[in-house]
Amino acid sequence: MGAPNLETKLARIAECASNSNHDDLSRSLLHAYTACFSIVELTEAAVRTIDAPLDTRRAVLTRLARVGREGGNQELLDQLGERTMALPVTNAKSRTRIDALLSQLYAYFSPPIRQAILERWQSRGTKGAGARWLKALSNDDLQFNLSDILVYWRATGDVRAAKLLAYRSDPTLLSEILPELVRDCDEGWIISRAALDAEAVSEKCWAVIRSKFPASYTYLCAKTGRALGKDEALMTVVEAGATWPSNERGLAIWAIGQLGMWSVLETIRGMAPDLRNADLARIGVGDASLDGGS
Repeated sequence: MGAPNLETKLARIAECASNSNHDDLSRSLLHAYTACFSIVELTEAAVRTIDAPLDTRRAVLTRLARVGREGGNQELLDQLGERTMALPVTNAKSRTRIDALLSQLYAYFSPPIRQAILERWQSRGTKGAGARWLKALSNDDLQFNLSDILVYWRATGDVRAAKLLAYRSDPTLLSEILPELVRDCDEGWIISRAALDAEAVSEKCWAVIRSKFPASYTYLCAKTGRALGKDEALMTVVEAGATWPSNERGLAIWAIGQLGMWSVLETIRGMAPDLRNADLARIGVGDASLDGGS
């Protein structure tokens, strides 16, 4: 029996994929048959199955990703990237499938192809394309550019971009952009990371952090040795539970412990019933004493 042609191979994996949700054997055969494709056939199959059911596309892309990891097929993979970007976009579904292929194989394309893919997503200006651009860029040391991410964050407020800025900016840049992050970002853990790594934090910025992120402020005092009085420490605990469900009181209490403020912890312990009742009231439960209390 001669070697099957590509049409036969494609038909076989389509058949296995159609049964794979109900049949373990079909799932195993699907991936085994896909392993029989040559690299040239595999790149052709990726284009030919762009509109195929998910299981078929996943089998082909999983094999291609393995090829990429093993190396040695750069030219063929780059040709696939160029062909994929040239495919006509007929509707939202086809756009998503094209983007999914480019996303999954992004790391295995050469720098010029990766740059073209990034520009494709960046120029589209949609939330979905922006998310793909940011994910690809964040894992690509060669293409990574904090200036682009800063522009993107200022335009979108995307928390993933804020995280990258906080975790990967140098101390000087963090000092410059920290006031913006504090003003426009609502995630205290991102602010904490940025403040810890910043070259300097102005007193004005500290004041805004204290007002907007009381738990994070207490944490930062514990990590940096910034002075925190007993009354203010207690207030941060009260304020940290003021917005449900983002109750960060536990972080503030932990930080007070790290600061060795035993007397404040004792006060909090005495206030525990009132704090619990306040939390329950915010979510409409009522007095904690009615919930199994004696």
